[in-house]
Formats: sequence, structure tokens, C-alpha cells
Amino acid sequence: MRPSVALLPALVIATALFATACTLLGWDTGFLVAKPLPMALAVLLLATSSGGDRRTRRLLTWAMAAALAGDVLLMVPNGFMAGLIAFLGTHLCYLALFRRGVGWFPSWRAVVVVLGLAVIVLTGEFQLLPSALRLPVAVYTTVIALMVSQAIGRATRLRTRDAWLTASGAALFMASDTMISLNRFVAPLPLADFAIMASYYLGQILILRHALKDETA
Repeated sequence: MRPSVALLPALVIATALFATACTLLGWDTGFLVAKPLPMALAVLLLATSSGGDRRTRRLLTWAMAAALAGDVLLMVPNGFMAGLIAFLGTHLCYLALFRRGVGWFPSWRAVVVVLGLAVIVLTGEFQLLPSALRLPVAVYTTVIALMVSQAIGRATRLRTRDAWLTASGAALFMASDTMISLNRFVAPLPLADFAIMASYYLGQILILRHALKDETA
């Protein structure tokens, strides 16, 4: 029997909660094992599910597969750059997904606000970044800001609950990445690992669940 779309949140949330709990408990081994599981299950279930629009499901599968690669690469010594590239692929897939049915950047107000926030963060950390990472991080920050802007613009155009929850997921993903950057290059944040993983998994789950349900294109 093919797993239904309704199973996605339960399976992904269970493993995401476990991985996030490991950060609070300081259980490094459990976290290393559990960290890739939510995205791995998401890829498996999307690949075998017949629910939702086929093109939406395909873009989500590619996005989650790239995120799975990023999750693994960030655990590898000196894997930060490779992980950054993998997650860049995730955001490009989301950009393509969120464009469907609404065109590019339906809300320029969202573009200005989100890009403005990204520029503020990037300006504050730019001189603290290793020189080799300045351009890659600037490109990555721009792309994720555009992805979030596209998601918010899509929500303002569609005005559906699912579109707004998808946009919320995109914003949480950006918040998680921002915390990674600040914690790594600026100053340690309190409960950083917990906050980073909780916002990342919640963001991905919201996108996974609600982008798949919102078949508008």
C-alpha cells in the first residue's frame, strides 16, 4: 500500500522531534543518527505517494533530497561549503515551486522587506566571515531571501491558509539559516542547536504539508 499524504507529518514530525530532543539532551550520537531521518523519510514518502499534483510533488522531492544531502554534509568535517551548495539547490527548487500559478514575485513589498532584513544581517556579519565564504554566503543569503519573498508573494496572491502556512515555513527556514550563520561567525546564541533545528524542521514540515495540499497551478 502506498503511504498517503496524511502520513507525512506524523512520520517526519516524530523523527524531527527526536533529533531536536537530542540537541537539548546533549546526546551527540543520537543527533548524528537522527538528523537526516526527517528529510530521508520525506523523500521516501514523496517518491512513493500518489497524492497531490505531480509537478509539485517532484519539486518537493528534489528540494527535500537536496536538504537531506545538506544535512549530511554539514555533519562532515569541512563540509560547510558543500552543505551550503546542497541547501542552495533546495531553495532554487522552492523558488520554482512557489512561482507556479502566480508568476515571479507577486509582492514587491515582500521582496523589499525580506531582502532588506537579509542585507542587515549580512552587513553585520560580513567582515567576520572567512574571505573564502563571503561571496558564497552573500549569494546564498540573497537566494533564500528571494525564496521567502516569493513564498510570501504567492500567499498574498492566493490568500489561502495553505499558502500562508507554506510561506511561514519558508520564513522559519530562513530564520534557522540566519541563526546558523550568526552562531557560527558572530557570537554563540543561547540554545542555538535547539533553536536552529526546531525552526528548520518546523519550516520544512510546513512547506512539505501545505505546499503539497495547495494545488493551485
